[in-house]
Amino acid sequence: MNSWLTDPAAFELGCDGPSSIVVAVGCSQTSGRVLAYAAGVARRQNSRLLAVHVRRPMGAGASWTASAGADAYALAAGALAECQQGLEAEIREEIRQLSVTWGVPIQFCVRTGDPLREIARTAELAHADAIIVGAPGTRIRGRLGGSFGARLMDRCGWPVTVVP
Repeated sequence: MNSWLTDPAAFELGCDGPSSIVVAVGCSQTSGRVLAYAAGVARRQNSRLLAVHVRRPMGAGASWTASAGADAYALAAGALAECQQGLEAEIREEIRQLSVTWGVPIQFCVRTGDPLREIARTAELAHADAIIVGAPGTRIRGRLGGSFGARLMDRCGWPVTVVP
């Protein structure tokens, strides 16, 4: 009759919240809010927090012709690597400051590849109980391919929180 009710004895005491959370961070406008939200959840739930930044491989989005030459490609690759290192240093410093301010230990890792695949893989390796991501920057991208959060949830099966 009350099949929707659960047996309270079936739950473990002290294990009602996530013990491990993966948060996707990057250079978007929402990244700071996402990180702050995740740090707040981790602090309140006494969870481990792993911040993941996924960099795109050099070839992603770049089309080089044979006439461009190897020198131009090497120069562009060097400039891109320098930009990525600068961005990652900024993210690392923001995480350090947030960790100190909120009193939450935050691990930071950088992956290279497809963001969906790499965040899912990181969550799996970390045995994450939840994933927190930012809302997409443009609405049309979400309409064409589905939102990043929904695709991540479909792929992983974990709870995904999307922070606007």
